[in-house]
Amino acid sequence: MFTIDKRISMFTKAVSHVPNVSVESYSGLTVNAAREIGADVIVRGLRITSDFEYESEMALMNRRMAEDIETICLFSALEYQILSSSRVKEVAALGADVSGLVPQNVWEPLSERISQTKQDNDS
Repeated sequence: MFTIDKRISMFTKAVSHVPNVSVESYSGLTVNAAREIGADVIVRGLRITSDFEYESEMALMNRRMAEDIETICLFSALEYQILSSSRVKEVAALGADVSGLVPQNVWEPLSERISQTKQDNDS
């Protein structure tokens, strides 16, 4: 829906108040990207059980490839456990108000993009 540069811009603005957090784009292995920027910790968010299973497998593989890089998983707040970018886009495209589910700086371009897509489909 958005270019990688636009997504980086939106996420950077959303976390600008959090010290020591950067938003990076990379291709390839996460542990290699972590090494490139000098990180020794990868922080992952967990929402539901399937996230835990997936992230556990990834953390074990990352540990195997890079013993010096730790993976820390944080559980999301209850109100965010059902959220996913695809679900937000889906319900927004169907006309639901998702402004309370995403930061304001994401909601504005998201609503514009959805409106533009609807106009394009109607023409």
